[in-house]
Amino acid sequence: MIKVQVKRNHHQIVYLSVMGHALYDEHGKDIVCAGVSAVTLGGFNSLIEHGFKDQVQFDMDEGKATVRVLKDEHDIQVILETLVISLQSIEETYQEYIKVKITEV
Repeated sequence: MIKVQVKRNHHQIVYLSVMGHALYDEHGKDIVCAGVSAVTLGGFNSLIEHGFKDQVQFDMDEGKATVRVLKDEHDIQVILETLVISLQSIEETYQEYIKVKITEV
């Protein structure tokens, strides 16, 4: 199962983590993993392309991707909120394979 952890501080996203594998299908045919990977990397690339590389900290490894917000900016929040909504949309259809958990810290 893919586990998404979103941490908010006063409703602002300060941390997002995507970990695990969906195991929906065999490697190369797993549409849930492919969708989550595309959405996550697209969100991360958007942060970089819009010039926020120094305001966030990325960590990516096999089966894990995280972003920590170092400096709050409205546009960073818009990108991260879009990323979370996209992941929740995948969760609505594939609840057995992805879980999005949001906590206030």
